Amino acid sequence: MTAPVLLPVGFGLGIWTPAGEPEYCIRLAGEAVAVSPAEYDLWWQSRFHPTAGALLDQARTDGVPSPGAAVEGLFAAGLLAEPDPAFAAAHRLVTTGLGGGYDEQSADGLLAIADAAGRPLVRVDPATYLCWALSDGTVSLADATVATGLDPAALWPALAGLLEVGAGYLDRMVP
Repeated sequence: MTAPVLLPVGFGLGIWTPAGEPEYCIRLAGEAVAVSPAEYDLWWQSRFHPTAGALLDQARTDGVPSPGAAVEGLFAAGLLAEPDPAFAAAHRLVTTGLGGGYDEQSADGLLAIADAAGRPLVRVDPATYLCWALSDGTVSLADATVATGLDPAALWPALAGLLEVGAGYLDRMVP
């Protein structure tokens, strides 16, 4: 059995020092959530480590003190998730890339997603591309997968890849 996919939730705002003490913030559903520098680094690193075990291994390698507690805190704050159907209904993908569509130079059937300058970020299968394209920030992941006929469990690894390259970010649905 494979470990569940780990997904970062929220949009990183970076360092903020409103009271003179540096803290990092992640925007989640319209609010800024303050986290420690170590937590922010773990949250950011989760893009490149697709399971909680891999993230904890990297944190230990990096010498992060109490990485287990930091990861648990990020889960409790809703900033990390191992997705399931309830997660899909309560969260949305906010896209940040541009659709590039089919690359006429390639015959593999994959479609491109690019950054705002048009530089390719990632190439994905048509179902993942359609799910990404339908995700305008107002549609839940569950609704986007239903519209594309994609099994949400099949989306999680592809979604992790989209987040890794910055083609979007996950957020809670805002009522």
